[in-house]
Amino acid sequence: MSTGVGFSLLDFQFGHLYEHNHENKTTRVYGFTPETFLLLPGGHTHFGFVLSGHIVLGYANGSKMPLPKGCHFCVKEVATVESYGTGIVSSAEGFAGMNQFGGPLENEGRFRYVDGCSNSLLVHPLRKGDPCFHHLHLDPHVKEMPHTHPSLRTLVVYRGEGEAIVPGLDTVHIKRGDAFVIEPDCVHSFNTGEAGMSLVTYHPDSVVGYTDDNNPMLNNTISGGKSARRD
Repeated sequence: MSTGVGFSLLDFQFGHLYEHNHENKTTRVYGFTPETFLLLPGGHTHFGFVLSGHIVLGYANGSKMPLPKGCHFCVKEVATVESYGTGIVSSAEGFAGMNQFGGPLENEGRFRYVDGCSNSLLVHPLRKGDPCFHHLHLDPHVKEMPHTHPSLRTLVVYRGEGEAIVPGLDTVHIKRGDAFVIEPDCVHSFNTGEAGMSLVTYHPDSVVGYTDDNNPMLNNTISGGKSARRD
């Protein structure tokens, strides 16, 4: 593991790679490699991405789901990864998510991000404040503004390459297959060259999402010409 002030480049290998606790939210990061069998613990929801090859994901009382490269998953409680490739899992302790699967990763994000970049929400927060999973896409020749996040980010490069700029560290070259974590309030930015870069990133929390008083079914239930939403 190569570590700077709030930035850690992970040694991509099988098993437990990293652990972080912030404001009573514990995240555990795991890697899987070819011809391995990863057991993911109960009491968590697991957000995973298949970087290469394919896996067979076991979950929910013996259910199995084959997933090729470029696909993502979110499963709760005990799960297994029978791996014929590589990938990463970020596990949220104490969070009960919903089982979801998707992919392959698109070429660009659906929403605007800073400095001409884009992002997509792969797994949305079930409620406001819950964890979420994103695709971050940077076009060629991007120079991001230095910025921070109030909570942890775990990331893996799926396509392309670029540079991570972190004050106090030499420039870190990152490429397809590299996984790393950015701790809360770490100043950082990404630069790209000809290739551009696509990353998958886990967030342990969110500032958007639905609530009991604001959700699509409630909001679009109309009685007497008024929404049932409670302001």
